[in-house]
Amino acid sequence: LSAVLLPAGFDSAKTYPVMYVVHGFDADHNAHLNTGSYLTLLYGNMLHDGLTVPMILVGIDMYTDKLSEKENKSYEELRYIYDKVIDEIRVDLMPFIESNYPVSTDRKDTAVAGVSEGGAKSLCIGFKWLDEFGWIGSFAPDGNVIPTGPVRSYWNDPYMDSFPQPNENNTPYYLYLAVGTKDPWNINCTFLYRDTLNDMGVKNQ
Repeated sequence: LSAVLLPAGFDSAKTYPVMYVVHGFDADHNAHLNTGSYLTLLYGNMLHDGLTVPMILVGIDMYTDKLSEKENKSYEELRYIYDKVIDEIRVDLMPFIESNYPVSTDRKDTAVAGVSEGGAKSLCIGFKWLDEFGWIGSFAPDGNVIPTGPVRSYWNDPYMDSFPQPNENNTPYYLYLAVGTKDPWNINCTFLYRDTLNDMGVKNQ
């Protein structure tokens, strides 16, 4: 499932950058694109003030199993169901969006961003598909991307052994990491991601 937000003044004859937005744990594809979302408010204000460009925002749902069974899944089961979105976004969702909306397919116009478990998935997606995503935003990412030590039980199994090393052709144009100073879970793993990327020579803020 996905939710799509078109920019003000949308023109189907134009081609737009696209940002795929990943929700946090136990949320859904509407979490960041509904009318009460800070993302839509910030994006609308930035667009009005000329601080960003018109783009298409796609809220993606990490839940890749039968929706009728979602309420019966444990958090541990959800974690591994969510992992499947790392491939599904590229194999299924992106071709659908590119076929139905006027989005650019160039990595310089393609971003992924998310919060919490969605922040972890944004790093996984961005680094698994370095040739597809030029921009990565990870807000308070959970600790299941690379080995980060004990965090919480079902986050201890990392998705990657290490971040793939980008080359000169697929290094992210911009990689943003953020975490609150009072975040109860994800400060240490965010710093570990930062330090690991720095050691790899991958610039990040």
